[in-house]
Amino acid sequence: YDRMGALELVSCLALAFSPAVVIFLVVIAPSAERIILMVVSAFMWIVSITCTSALWAVLLPLRDSLPLVLAYAVLVQELFRWLVYLAFVRLLRALVAAGLQDALGSSILQTGPTAVASGLGFGIVQVLLTYGDAFWRALEPGTVYLDGCPLLSYFNMNAAYAAIFITLNVLLTLVGWTLAYPRRSVKYAVAMVSLHLLASAATLLNSVENAVLSGCAVVLPLLIVVLCLTALLAVHCGRAGFMDIM
Repeated sequence: YDRMGALELVSCLALAFSPAVVIFLVVIAPSAERIILMVVSAFMWIVSITCTSALWAVLLPLRDSLPLVLAYAVLVQELFRWLVYLAFVRLLRALVAAGLQDALGSSILQTGPTAVASGLGFGIVQVLLTYGDAFWRALEPGTVYLDGCPLLSYFNMNAAYAAIFITLNVLLTLVGWTLAYPRRSVKYAVAMVSLHLLASAATLLNSVENAVLSGCAVVLPLLIVVLCLTALLAVHCGRAGFMDIM
């Protein structure tokens, strides 16, 4: 591996994980409970994608329908995002019922930071498994540019996608934990799935052959729009339903 490849790898990692590093250091690192929750959430995302892969292997029609697999994967991921919240709340209630409420730190009862920890776990492991190979290939000599994205290399483009999906997972989890899950709001749950599906579907445009506009020329702006919409929804949910978990 040459020096240029090493520099490109560093630039990709910096672009992809800068939001995650800042969030981790500011919000999650001060609380051991949030670190544990982040790790558990990351594991649950792996379980969700394993379930998706199992269905893809069993149901032959899915193998030729990437959009259908993508839709199923989004639904399963959102199901497991809710399951993490449900298990966490039930665990806290069980501890309180057992008279162990004094063992609970006040930080773990704060909905916003706790949701951020869970969302960051989902986002980091998704990015590592989805874009990790692209980052590793950045070490090889030379670089790669796509016709639809002459301004960013293939590696930097994937790094930008990674940063967006990490942030998107954090925002979606905030929407769920602050309003959709505790109030059992169907419309906000549908909004979460729709935004996640729209972001994931946008990346399919990268696989369109002989397209005049593809890659970052269309996908990146679409992802940014979805991210902004999710951020607005997260702010709205925070104002409407922000409270301690217990």
